[in-house]
Amino acid sequence: MCARVYIWIALLMSLAPAAWATDKSVEVTLENSPVREKPISDAELARWKQQAEEFGVKFKAACDRGNAAAVKDIKAGRFRIRKCGDPAKKQETDSKTGYRIERVGPCSQRNVYFDAAVEAYNRTMRQWSVTHRRPERSNRAMQVTAGRRPD
Repeated sequence: MCARVYIWIALLMSLAPAAWATDKSVEVTLENSPVREKPISDAELARWKQQAEEFGVKFKAACDRGNAAAVKDIKAGRFRIRKCGDPAKKQETDSKTGYRIERVGPCSQRNVYFDAAVEAYNRTMRQWSVTHRRPERSNRAMQVTAGRRPD
């Protein structure tokens, strides 16, 4: 019993500095970190706004390219899901749609616009799959019925 008390006291003493440190906070700054001494100029702000607008336009264009490619493939009867990476040794299929997975390039060469086009393509393919999927037949002999009495 005495050994247990000593263990509890030792545990509490080891945790005490962590509990007391909450009110003794220290401000941390990085050495050689750039500190902006003057506010952003109007020209610099305008440049940032222009870049943000260009990003939105390029992002939407990439999504439109992905959607258009998916619609073209659907009309041609080519159903697949795109992912980045090296080709797999065996054919992979998507778990949601059952479509085969096509590898479109190495992951190291991706950028935001490439990812947007691939995601838009996949979203269009998955939406088409959901709306045009054939209903699966169920095996009624294998289903458990609710009104069965135990033997």
